[in-house]
Amino acid sequence: AGRTFAQESTQPITDEPTFRQIFKQSVADAASLESMRKRESLTAEFSATIATPTNVVLTNKYFEVPYTDSVSTLPGFQLGFSFGLVSNSRLSLGGLFQTGYSYAQVVGPAKSLKTGYSSVDSLRLQRAPLMLGLRGAYDTGPVTLFAEPTSGVQWLSQSGYLDGVSQNFWVPTMAATVGIVLFDQSGHSNSWFGGVKLAAGIERSLGSDQKFEARHYEVGLRARL
Repeated sequence: AGRTFAQESTQPITDEPTFRQIFKQSVADAASLESMRKRESLTAEFSATIATPTNVVLTNKYFEVPYTDSVSTLPGFQLGFSFGLVSNSRLSLGGLFQTGYSYAQVVGPAKSLKTGYSSVDSLRLQRAPLMLGLRGAYDTGPVTLFAEPTSGVQWLSQSGYLDGVSQNFWVPTMAATVGIVLFDQSGHSNSWFGGVKLAAGIERSLGSDQKFEARHYEVGLRARL
């Protein structure tokens, strides 16, 4: 009887099919928790940016100022925050907020709307966008591919020495950006590093007397908060 009890006490509590089912369920639960963690995570990014204007003309009551030829680049920075909405093992979709600042100082023409003549002025152009959008990403393993359609408004400020040329504008804007993320470690639970962002895109003003069309390029770092 003692041998029978010992033999019975050492018998496995589950058979192989049941064990496989429990193992599969554990893997599924772990994947679900990881997916939930990714959806809830908030990621910040800080990028150095360069915009190259393709058609920029600002107009107020007194002057029309074309910047396309005089401004070759608008250097600046961008700060963004993204959060997950839905995701699986490779695909993800999230929300996005971006802002930033750019500045350029040039010598260029300002056309008087009263006389029709152009005068040369030392002009300072500043801009600060406020953009909302979506971020779709696909994790290939070595790199993450992403696309970011956004829209919002940007504050444009021009100032100069000519009387009446200085003015601030709020301009509705849309943009589309694509790029890659290298060295993304956000899949590891103990890592804050979200990778290196390399991106390029286009932007243009919408429904406004102010024209702003440009290509932009970004290099930045991402961090999980």
